[in-house]
Amino acid sequence: MKVFLLLSVAIFPFGIHAQNPTLLYDILPGNESSFPSNLSAMNETALFTARNNSSNYEIWRTDGTVIGTNLLKELNPDTLLGSMPEGFVKFNNAFYFTANDGTHGFELWRTDGTSEGTELVADILPGSYSSYPAELTVFGNNLYFRAFTENYGSELWKTGGTAETTHLLADLAEGSLSFYPQYLYAGELGLYFSPSNNQGVYFTDGTGDGTMALSTDVVVGQLDAPYFTQFSGDVYFRGKDPVGPGSAGTQLWRIHGYEVERLTAIFNQTSDLNPTNLVSSGNLLYFFGEEYPHGRELWAFDGQLVFMVRDIIPGAEDGVESPFLIAFEDKVFFAAYTAEFGLEPWISNGTNIGTHMVQDICPGNAGSFPISPKVLNDFLFFTADNGLGEQIWKLRQANIAPVLFSNLTDAFANSSEMTYINNLYVFKGSSESCGIELWVLDEALLAEKFEAQELNEIRLWPNPAEEYIEIDFPRKAGNSYEFSMMDTNGKVLFRCNFRDQQHFPLQGLQLVPGEYLIQIQNHEVSETRRILIK
Repeated sequence: MKVFLLLSVAIFPFGIHAQNPTLLYDILPGNESSFPSNLSAMNETALFTARNNSSNYEIWRTDGTVIGTNLLKELNPDTLLGSMPEGFVKFNNAFYFTANDGTHGFELWRTDGTSEGTELVADILPGSYSSYPAELTVFGNNLYFRAFTENYGSELWKTGGTAETTHLLADLAEGSLSFYPQYLYAGELGLYFSPSNNQGVYFTDGTGDGTMALSTDVVVGQLDAPYFTQFSGDVYFRGKDPVGPGSAGTQLWRIHGYEVERLTAIFNQTSDLNPTNLVSSGNLLYFFGEEYPHGRELWAFDGQLVFMVRDIIPGAEDGVESPFLIAFEDKVFFAAYTAEFGLEPWISNGTNIGTHMVQDICPGNAGSFPISPKVLNDFLFFTADNGLGEQIWKLRQANIAPVLFSNLTDAFANSSEMTYINNLYVFKGSSESCGIELWVLDEALLAEKFEAQELNEIRLWPNPAEEYIEIDFPRKAGNSYEFSMMDTNGKVLFRCNFRDQQHFPLQGLQLVPGEYLIQIQNHEVSETRRILIK
């Protein structure tokens, strides 16, 4: 088996890339937390929800400066309760969300980022009772959502952004019974969803007449998410045959036009495929799945064949223990477990050889437990623990080792709430003195450090290596380097000159697994690294 691992902490000084973010604003002074959430960028500001006492959650805004961070609007005048805004979705140059102003109950609201432009869209269930709008999803020129009324129960609604354009789309469970549409997903042709009992796939093109059941002979999801995903013109999801003859358990399903069909029948008495975390990247549809006797691993579909990408832990043990699978540069990023390295970040291009650990961030088998990946400015950010606490890491390119992005002294950073405005990265962090608040990092400082790194440092990976060693070196025109591989006594085993980033195959060197020295030098620089060969 070919194992590809990125640069380890033992041979690369991560800390020189890390910046020192500053606390943006201590909204709830002292060591209590304001718990900022729903961080959403709008032009030159970012909106978020936070509390300024024990329970007063309201909408706040920031431009990345202390003076520009303030309460947007106190929607609920009872400052002990707050309006509890949730579910921010961008639509028509505004953000739509649900909130309770203490008068209308939980209803649909909108904001353009100003106090004057923050207003109730519609009081769907008049009075102080709540219609509880949820599943806000944009398709075309309208916003769709689930809402409750006494006459119709919980059904599918739509709005163009005003009270006049807000109305019930379809009463799928007649009368006051609730259809309770869930898992709303906007595909190319319309919205896909299912009822509260998960029985069946439903579709709407945005009209009452175009709202229908595509199939009631499939259980969508497995009493949880179906992971609807658009791929190559069709919509794919996790579904299950009704119990009975011919049932194949939970499998990969496809919606082609108005036809719903099961694509796989991978199961036995102990397990079924049970595809989760579907995501399209490049020319493949990826997901996590299981086939006896391999355990849970990374799978893919190329439009014709469904296949396991790599058996990360051979045998029945699960190699994939990841709550996320995210597209990045025509590849996918996820977390996987091995006994040697623990739970660490991995990346895949859909091939066995191209599926490898990104980096052993926490050296040894403890694992860094990566979480909360997010793509901003074409970079991939995620949270991981290198043994010194949770911090944000930055992956600039899929084939280059990630770098430590945040460096909060006596504090932790998390990418779960993170955005970019005015050349500033704003994100959630936690410290003993301030609790959980928003922090900020200036991109200009970041660029200076990365530029210095590009000019002055040589990097090599993977480490440990098995099939090849990759070199990344200062991008100076005309530079050439000498590459030498030696045993620990300094005996040269291989030497060559190179210009430009490239890789050196190890198959022909007949190396015994163990520790070796790599030396890279020219008239300006000489660097030596230790590397393990598996």
